[in-house]
Amino acid sequence: SSLTFAIDVGDMVEQGTLEQFDAFFKQLQPYGRLPFLTATGNHDLGKNRDLTLYRQIFGPDYYAFQLQDHYFIVVNDTEPDGLGEAQWRWLERELKQARSYKTRLVFLHIPLFDPRGGDKHHCLPAAAGRRLAALLRQYGVTHIFAGHIHGYFTGNWDGVPYTITAGAGAPLYGSDPKHFFHHYLKVTLQAGEVHVEVQRVKTAGEH
Repeated sequence: SSLTFAIDVGDMVEQGTLEQFDAFFKQLQPYGRLPFLTATGNHDLGKNRDLTLYRQIFGPDYYAFQLQDHYFIVVNDTEPDGLGEAQWRWLERELKQARSYKTRLVFLHIPLFDPRGGDKHHCLPAAAGRRLAALLRQYGVTHIFAGHIHGYFTGNWDGVPYTITAGAGAPLYGSDPKHFFHHYLKVTLQAGEVHVEVQRVKTAGEH
C-alpha cells in the first residue's frame, strides 16, 4: 500500500547548518515526492540552539493536524526543560481538541524516559518527563513516537504506548540485536489501533 506521508522525529543533520540540510535533502531526492514532516531534534538547531534556520526551512517547530479520524501532534521538546510554558499551553489545547478523534499520536525527539534504565538518562529531565507523561495519559494519547536514543525500543510510559525509532543511519548506541539495528517504522492506523511494522535497513558495510 502507498504511504501517505513520512515524519522524521529529529536529528536529520549533525549541526543545523544550511550546507548540512542541503546535503540531507539531496539524499532524500531519489525517494520521490512523499510529503515529509519533521519534529525538531537537538542537532537540527544552530550553534546557539537557534531555531531561525530550522523554521525557515520547515516552518513551525511544533504543530498539529488532523487526517480522517486521526489527530497528529508534533512537539518540540528540545528546550532545556522540555517544553516551554507557551508550548505547554498550546499542547493542552490540542490534546483537548484531539479527544473526539479515534487516534491521537504525539511525535517528539527526546524520549520522556530512557528505557535502558540504570545510569542512562538520554531523555527529558526527570520532572519534565513525569509532567509530560501525566498530561499525555490524562488525554488518552494512543501512541508516542520519539527518537534521540539511536536504536529501537517500545513499551509504555505511564500507560501510554511508545516507540523510540532512531536507527535511521547514525551510529547505533549499542550492540544488543533486539534494540540496535538500522530501521524505520511503517505505521498503519485502522479502527483506532496503531500497527507499527519495523522495516530493517541495510547500511553500507552490513551484509
